[in-house]
Amino acid sequence: MGNTISPPTTASEIWSFVAEIGKAERDFNSLQAGYRKLASTWLLAVFAGLGYLLNPVEVSSGKIQLGLEEPLLVIALGVAGYFGILVLWLLDIVVYHRLLVSYFRQGHRLEEEHGWLPQVRHDMDGVPAIMFATVFYVGLATVAFFAPWLLLFWEGKEVPQQWLGAVVGVLDIIVFAAAFRLRENVLPAK
Repeated sequence: MGNTISPPTTASEIWSFVAEIGKAERDFNSLQAGYRKLASTWLLAVFAGLGYLLNPVEVSSGKIQLGLEEPLLVIALGVAGYFGILVLWLLDIVVYHRLLVSYFRQGHRLEEEHGWLPQVRHDMDGVPAIMFATVFYVGLATVAFFAPWLLLFWEGKEVPQQWLGAVVGVLDIIVFAAAFRLRENVLPAK
């Protein structure tokens, strides 16, 4: 016979399992908060890069030249910021939130099986948290994408505006469609 782990039977073993599940939930929650902080920092880095590109620093030999046309470089920075924030969103929601939900479901199951446990997981609903996170990331990504265009427009630079709305609209529709598709896999079962 292979080695099998027997399920907890005593109140002490059950409480130990619940405590470990709670610790894992807090750890994954902290990881997700870290990714959200990183996404905010990423947006600030995009703004810093935009400030640098639109107002280059002076050095003794003159302005620093990067060899590319300024509007193209500024827009490329915005697009890079957009996709960088979306990658962080995917790591947060697709990877860590799914792990958090798996621990949540196990804690939920233990609460159902043992009525004497605090029923905290039965009172929780995952929809507002996941939708808030999605709106947070998509909002940051959209700001990262739009900011360069708006700054170039403000500066009076020539910008290929005809495809701006179409690109952002298509990207955001794809992201929101992916979010609602993923929602089935990352929300706790009721």
